[in-house]
Amino acid sequence: MEDDRVISHKTAVLRILLLFASCFGYLYPMCAQVLADSIPNEKIRALTYNIGFTGTFNRSTNGESAWQTGDSKDAVGFINTLQYIYFLPKNNMGYGIHLYNYTRNKKHDMDNDYLKERINISYIAPQFMYLKRKTAFKQCFTTIGGGIGYVYYDSKEKLPSGKNCKAKSSSFGVHANIGYEYQFAKYWGARVEVGCLYSPIKLHYNNVPEGFPFKPRNKFDLCMMNIQIGISSYL
Repeated sequence: MEDDRVISHKTAVLRILLLFASCFGYLYPMCAQVLADSIPNEKIRALTYNIGFTGTFNRSTNGESAWQTGDSKDAVGFINTLQYIYFLPKNNMGYGIHLYNYTRNKKHDMDNDYLKERINISYIAPQFMYLKRKTAFKQCFTTIGGGIGYVYYDSKEKLPSGKNCKAKSSSFGVHANIGYEYQFAKYWGARVEVGCLYSPIKLHYNNVPEGFPFKPRNKFDLCMMNIQIGISSYL
């Protein structure tokens, strides 16, 4: 089931890539004055939505799981981010807000059965960004950004009996990202982005039944790398 979910996410990303390629061919003649070559005094507002895949880069084999399972399989999850950035006039610096959501379903093997764990990580932070115009090609530019914000971690474990046990955490996080964007029309751009999110997680557990087969992790350092594709609208 987990493999099917990952495959479906990959298929969705491939479809979006094909859509972007079609847009390039159709809209390229419509390109007007582009962001990469715009007048420095102009106000620029950009709204960007990205989707992609992320994996944990912790020393622990438990990844982002709330339990000490020793299971490092299926180490890829699904991520989507939303950014709103305002670039200052006469300046290549911008500021705004960064929203991040990560979802993953895991299966943990146990004697003659398995446990299902659903992990959700949400993050909100102010975003500061530097814009480098005319990178390699006239219609392309690079962005470098980051910020510090709030992380909410939620893990739900479904037992074979049908009961659930939960683990939650509220913490701070630090993120950084680098993007490369191609503006294929006056108000639209397509981008590729890589990023990282770090947060020290301290978990609080409830509804843990007696004799639960896995030990709680309590504290761990969450470090997640991601690669995404996205689309931007210039407002």
